Amino acid sequence: MPHADRSDRTGSLRYHLQRVIVDMRERAYPPAYFMRALNWPQADEDELLEQSKALLRNPEGQNAAFEYKRRYPNGLTLEDIVVAHGIVLGFDAEDVAIARRTLGS
Repeated sequence: MPHADRSDRTGSLRYHLQRVIVDMRERAYPPAYFMRALNWPQADEDELLEQSKALLRNPEGQNAAFEYKRRYPNGLTLEDIVVAHGIVLGFDAEDVAIARRTLGS
């Protein structure tokens, strides 16, 4: 089931993930791990959601997000997107809770 209809007001998941990638590049932080984990840019919206959920739950992904935020406190992460727009984008309450824990909020 496509999730694009869930994101009419916030933009698609792809849009938000692109924002994370741009933020990383602007900070000269290589987004290769993030892009590889999401199968970016080949993945369709449904695959991006599944890959994003897997990345949220992966200890290596959580550590990468934590370290990025430690180094760049104002940097944008997948976790920020999930906390702000997760339910609308197709994430569930557990995903939002994981994102909050990873961010330490």
